[in-house]
Amino acid sequence: MRIRSVHSRDHHGRPEFRPYVDGQHAILLEDEDGTFQGELVWRLANLGQGMAEITGFGIQQPERRRKGWGRQMLEIALHDIRAWMTDHGIHPRMVYLFANADSEGAMAFYRAQGFRQLGSVPGLYSRGLASLMARDLSSAGGGGIVTVERLAHTDFPAAGDPDAVETRFGVQVTRR
Repeated sequence: MRIRSVHSRDHHGRPEFRPYVDGQHAILLEDEDGTFQGELVWRLANLGQGMAEITGFGIQQPERRRKGWGRQMLEIALHDIRAWMTDHGIHPRMVYLFANADSEGAMAFYRAQGFRQLGSVPGLYSRGLASLMARDLSSAGGGGIVTVERLAHTDFPAAGDPDAVETRFGVQVTRR
């Protein structure tokens, strides 16, 4: 027996994990010259539950903020998440992220975009209080309320769950 570490993209021993590697995208903001100005990075967080996580989101220069670029990047990312999941037989249910609760601007932005604060995670950030924010992807508007209980469903639905559906990636639960 041995234990070793490999990059996820190089791990082919369990093909059911491949969607996690393929389901990571970056939405880039560039100026007219193609120079990087910001990004939104998302990843498939749980294929059995149709969940994605926004792992990074920001615009570099403060003077480029509050001009609608962040909202546009988020709209493109949400469309990308829904399309990618749908193309891979996954019912898109929700997207979540961690935001700095001490940043009134960030919290107001996410709330205005339909995210709901589910809770706080003291000690997660070295500075500031991490706030778990989530947004429903099931409906066209995507702004439905997401409960902690709904977010907490496991990867492996109970046998006989009436909401369980077999997909090419295994059993998936689509609760509404």
